[in-house]
Amino acid sequence: MRNAYQKLIAFINITSLADISITLMIIFLIAGITAAFSRAGFSVKLPQSAYLRPQIKEGVLITINEKGKIFVEEEEVSKKELIKTLYKYMEKKGSDKVYLQADKDLPYGQIIEILGEIKNAGIFDVGLLATQIKKR
Repeated sequence: MRNAYQKLIAFINITSLADISITLMIIFLIAGITAAFSRAGFSVKLPQSAYLRPQIKEGVLITINEKGKIFVEEEEVSKKELIKTLYKYMEKKGSDKVYLQADKDLPYGQIIEILGEIKNAGIFDVGLLATQIKKR
């Protein structure tokens, strides 16, 4: 038997657990932010508009960069593969909405050509992305 003066010391030191948790949280935050900003080939300067309506419906994103390269979501595609790839992503997301973002320095005719191909394929719910003009 134990002596009446001997006390059982039972506790959990959570200092190291807290240190590990905070360290992991910081690592995941940095990894998430880095992943969000590391989309190669997506430096698109969008045109500005005085009227913008926020879009809440999820859709497939088509990007045309300043060099005229076409991306569906993050996959680079040629004009020939555009519609097939677009339908693949629409089926994957379960959405019939498409958003088109193009660099503001691209020729207007090139954007209309891509938009025409999308509409000819029977996809009519297409939104054009822009940024808000800053009010002074």
